[in-house]
Amino acid sequence: VGQVAQVACAQPTSTAVMEPADIEARLVALGAVLSQAEGNVAHLTGLGTLPGLNGPLRLAHYLLTRLRTGWNESGLWNPQALVGADAAEVEALEDEIYFRLRAVQRATLLLAGPLPEAQSAALSELCDSLAMG
Repeated sequence: VGQVAQVACAQPTSTAVMEPADIEARLVALGAVLSQAEGNVAHLTGLGTLPGLNGPLRLAHYLLTRLRTGWNESGLWNPQALVGADAAEVEALEDEIYFRLRAVQRATLLLAGPLPEAQSAALSELCDSLAMG
C-alpha cells in the first residue's frame, strides 16, 4: 500500500475542466435525473401489468438505490457542494455517476432481452430517462 500511496502522491493535482457554475448546474441536472429514474421505476413496478419487466425493473431499482446511496454519501445533493470542495473532485464524481447511469441503462436492457411491443416501449422510456448528455 505504501508504494501505491507514493505513486498517487507523486501525481499532479487535478484541475477542473468546467467552470464552477457549470459544475453546479450539472449537479442539479444529475439530481433531477436520479429522481426521475427512481420515479419511473416505481411507476412501472406499480403498474404490475408488464410481467416481462419484473426482473429488469428489480435490477434497475437495485442499481439506482446503490447509486442514490453513493450520491447521498458524496454530499453532491447539497447545493453548496462546491463551497470549500475541490472542483476537480466534484467533477470527477459527477462523471462517475453519469457513467454508472449508463451502466444501469445497459444492464437493464441486456437483462430484458426481446420484449413485446408495449413492454419494450415502457422499458425504452425508462432507459431514455437514464441517458445523460
